[in-house]
Amino acid sequence: MSDSYVVLETSRLRKDFGGVCAVKDVDMEVTSGTITALIGPNGAGKTTVFNLVTGNYDATAGSVRFTDAAGATHDLLGRRPDRIARLGIARTFQNIRLFGEVPTLDNVKLGLHSRTRRGALAALLRFPAAAEERDVHDAAYRYLDFVGLAGKSHELARNLPYGEQRRLEIARALALAPNLLLLDEPAAGMNPQETEDLMALIRRIRDLGTTVLLIEHDMRLVMGISDRVVVLDHGEVIARGVPGDVKNAPDVIRAYLGDEAI
Repeated sequence: MSDSYVVLETSRLRKDFGGVCAVKDVDMEVTSGTITALIGPNGAGKTTVFNLVTGNYDATAGSVRFTDAAGATHDLLGRRPDRIARLGIARTFQNIRLFGEVPTLDNVKLGLHSRTRRGALAALLRFPAAAEERDVHDAAYRYLDFVGLAGKSHELARNLPYGEQRRLEIARALALAPNLLLLDEPAAGMNPQETEDLMALIRRIRDLGTTVLLIEHDMRLVMGISDRVVVLDHGEVIARGVPGDVKNAPDVIRAYLGDEAI
């Protein structure tokens, strides 16, 4: 396999909800080693695309193909979300989904245990398996350290500030060792400094070999870190390319950027 390859490819991807077409014939490629942003107005179909890729929705038509870290290509449609995660796709959600009453370290361990023989339920119930548990503990701590939360390993997740909860969710997703990381509005609700820190974190994730596909409304973040941008409007792709070209495209300015055009 060449140094650069297509990690994710959707072809004529479509999703209908009753008589409403939420995603229409979406063709998209995500190249390895890049940060790709999927942007567009509210209701454009961005999260629906994520849900189709990760198996949370069944597609009405089209195809989704994913290439794992070993170079094997998989058709994703029809697979369960857990099976897709095991292939090497991890995600975060618009609404944070952490175990609030569980320490941060144990939240990350739950991601790691999906890759072990014991599984997540055994981890949550703390069934013993000493050697494996030590390895999981050490690995979870390294992921916390990577996102800047090593000093809060025993803090309950619900007690973390909002921006740190976002980073904890990313740490748990990284614990799946994904080839592709999907981030759904990771900067939502963050203050400017938290957003700056997040931008640096996403670049580090990309630079260490994990391909990133993100949905985001913060145009400073999108234009500041993305290698490629895909724009949706009413479920259809209206533009794609490098940030500098996309931000100046008349269709994008008219449909989405407006006063945010730079």
